[in-house]
Amino acid sequence: DRAAKKAEDEKEASFRIGIQTAQEFKKALVKKCGSLLAAWRQELDIDGNDRLTFGEFTVAMSRLGFHGNVLELWEKLSAEAQQQQDQKEAAAAAEKATGDTQAADGNGVAP
Repeated sequence: DRAAKKAEDEKEASFRIGIQTAQEFKKALVKKCGSLLAAWRQELDIDGNDRLTFGEFTVAMSRLGFHGNVLELWEKLSAEAQQQQDQKEAAAAAEKATGDTQAADGNGVAP
């Protein structure tokens, strides 16, 4: 039906317009798919292996109509992902260290 086609075309056009940063890209994906997880499953992880190669990324960007600097976006998103992973690992290490200290005498005070 025409109304549905027009709505889909407008959604696609809004995805392509003005995306300059990784944050804007994420917002556009959420707008298009409802969430980043849905975008990952529907648009990015083509083979469903929970990993995103640069090849998959470039194919997805082409399919989504993104015409910006794909390599720059990839590098920004990769850096953000690495930073988040580093933060998770640091938090886990801190939690483990705190847990080990609390286990030392049962009161959270090292002997």
